[in-house]
Amino acid sequence: HFMELAGYTEQGSNRLAMNMPTVTLCYLDILYEKKLYQAVIDEILKLEKVVQLPVFVYVLGMMACLKMNTEESLNVATGFYNGSNNKQIMKISRVVHPYSLLLHKQGNTSLALETVSLLPTKHFPYLRAGIMVHFLSHLNRPDEACSLLEVMLRNYDRQDKPLAMARGQGVPRLIFSMETVKSLTGVIRTHKDASLNARLGGVFSRLDKIASITDQSIDTLVTAEIDISSFEKARKLKYLKKWERQIDDADTEIEDLDQLEDSQHR
Repeated sequence: HFMELAGYTEQGSNRLAMNMPTVTLCYLDILYEKKLYQAVIDEILKLEKVVQLPVFVYVLGMMACLKMNTEESLNVATGFYNGSNNKQIMKISRVVHPYSLLLHKQGNTSLALETVSLLPTKHFPYLRAGIMVHFLSHLNRPDEACSLLEVMLRNYDRQDKPLAMARGQGVPRLIFSMETVKSLTGVIRTHKDASLNARLGGVFSRLDKIASITDQSIDTLVTAEIDISSFEKARKLKYLKKWERQIDDADTEIEDLDQLEDSQHR
């Protein structure tokens, strides 16, 4: 009742009032930028008891949980993932990527791989490929990791490169973490398999021509989706405003924004 009187929720419902999703996101973003990760988590836990939160809020929530990287933060993140917004959240890479990394860091790499594999396959960003290769390497499944990279390279040659050049954008460079490269080369080295070594050499030879290998960790690449410039944040808020006006068709807006964010890693 108090939140309704304060204009935070719509009258007679638990939905956030007009403009309040943007206000909420901005407030949580300030806490996140100040590295008050526990405060971000606490605020979301309090809010979701009384209002229906927009799924964008859980992007910040999951990132904060990953930054905390504790058993308790994993329990909170699992609650977010399995909550009332589960059907939407499980489709959003910016929520699932940090959650799967947290699962991996807390010793459940099998579930981490399963979780990230549930994301829609129609739009398969290279950041996700790097995460999955990392998980597969830690699970001692180098053949599958190489196969995934080979599929990614074929998609790049057949779809992404021609599309970018047709748009006059030049040849796009992929960003891969050295952490992914090291985890895959490490597991293949333990197998002492000449054919597997040759296969990896062929993949890396092709990858070297189209990718930039960065010293940044996978965690850093994933959380960079939040640590973005003010220009990008303004663009994100523009999309959020549009979502507010079309709240009944939120799925479409979420998918569009997800693709916008993922494209930053190409």
